[in-house]
Amino acid sequence: MADKKDHADRIKSLDGVNPVEVNGRYVVGIDREAKLLGKSLEDYVEILVSALRNSELTEPLKTQVLMKIDTILYKGYSVIRITIPSQAKVSFVGEIAFTRENSSTVEAKVIAVHERFQK
Repeated sequence: MADKKDHADRIKSLDGVNPVEVNGRYVVGIDREAKLLGKSLEDYVEILVSALRNSELTEPLKTQVLMKIDTILYKGYSVIRITIPSQAKVSFVGEIAFTRENSSTVEAKVIAVHERFQK
């Protein structure tokens, strides 16, 4: 994914990929990245899986995320799909919690975390 059109255009000029716009973001696939690293698609996905497995993401979210990673074909491009289930408790990466603000992930403020899980 490319967040900005100029990034998508750069990828197109470097790799010959025709980005697909989806809601202001651009799908460029992971095939080109795997190829640049000299990896198969499976080996490339394993890099991400290993990083998650060795991360400081707290349980049970870590295990749930690891169980919900797959590769799909979207308009001709291989894309890693990670399904993140709803959580009953706050999850952390190390000692930091994150929350969604529109389409961005940001560090959560203590009050926001408290309010979110009082519902």
